[in-house]
Amino acid sequence: MNARIFNAYEKSQKLGLSGRALEAEAFLHAARAVDNSRMGSAIKGLRFTHSLWTILQAELLNSSSRLPKQLKSDLLDLSLYVDKEITRALVAPSRDRLKTLSDINRNLAAGLILRNH
Repeated sequence: MNARIFNAYEKSQKLGLSGRALEAEAFLHAARAVDNSRMGSAIKGLRFTHSLWTILQAELLNSSSRLPKQLKSDLLDLSLYVDKEITRALVAPSRDRLKTLSDINRNLAAGLILRNH
């Protein structure tokens, strides 16, 4: 696991978060990392986002995942889009691409929070 992601999870656990709340915090952290990136230093936020989505992909492909099949499929499709946008943003960063990635991370976090309640 990426050290930054591990540190983010560790920080969240110290805050008493677990399960979906912990996952939501990780995606909010990724959104903030992308938001706080300047055009020339977007790599850090993009790498964090990429690492987080790679972990999500692995979990979705895990045969023990209990998520509904359609939700897994939709999230995997979204993860492919995120991968492509991260690559595009690394090659040619733009405010629109960074905002799109940040919005996706925030929306996923919001969905996790709503599902938790």
